[in-house]
Amino acid sequence: MFCSECGHRLEEGNTNCSSCASVKNENQPQPPAPLNAPSQNNNQGAFSGFNVQDFLNFNIMITPLIMKIFYIVGVVGITLGLFVMAVLTMRFQVGLGLLQLFVFLPVSLILHRVFCEQLMLFFSIRKELMDINKKT
Repeated sequence: MFCSECGHRLEEGNTNCSSCASVKNENQPQPPAPLNAPSQNNNQGAFSGFNVQDFLNFNIMITPLIMKIFYIVGVVGITLGLFVMAVLTMRFQVGLGLLQLFVFLPVSLILHRVFCEQLMLFFSIRKELMDINKKT
């Protein structure tokens, strides 16, 4: 059964919606399931909580998790790379090596963070739009 107000799936025998707190009238006709609602397939296979149908329909996004890993790997790579470059540059020009350490390193880390935040923002906007779509 689904809530007639918000389309949220109701547990069997429950007439109160946990999503919008509306009470379902037993005489009220049952609305159809929303077309874009994630499937309620209980075949989870080897992965607990993972639904292949939702994954294939792009109802589950894996990129936010990958972005967190990408951010950490990027910070380590940028820091080590610029540190090595600065040390090697200091052998010939101390001023340029210090410039790399104290200017290029923080600027590169900030730009990397801004890039990752922009991508995460796109996915949070998508999630909010999906939530709004489920409510209508």
